Amino acid sequence: MWMLGEFSRRFTAQTLRRQTIDALGPYAIMVLGVDPVEAKTGCVELETGHPSARLIDLDVYSAEGVQIDRNSLGLPGRTCLICSRAAVECIRAKRHSINEVIGNVNALLAHFRT
Repeated sequence: MWMLGEFSRRFTAQTLRRQTIDALGPYAIMVLGVDPVEAKTGCVELETGHPSARLIDLDVYSAEGVQIDRNSLGLPGRTCLICSRAAVECIRAKRHSINEVIGNVNALLAHFRT
């Protein structure tokens, strides 16, 4: 779990609540000792700091259960793995074939296989 290591280096004050694997893959739930906006800013930095991190989705919620998203920070949403459009648009429109997506995912993960 490469990103858990990166996450632990970025956020030293954390408590792991759950770590498991479901149908979508591995995930972890953590409580951080920082302001939610600071947490989301750090998470966006992690999500954009390495090409393979494009495949990671780090969600942040306040103690009240409100999601802190990129838009609330004035940041643009994620771009598509295939083209430069908004990822959500391409997903909804099914613009790209599953083979295109798998090919790009494999390319992003190639350095882990060496």
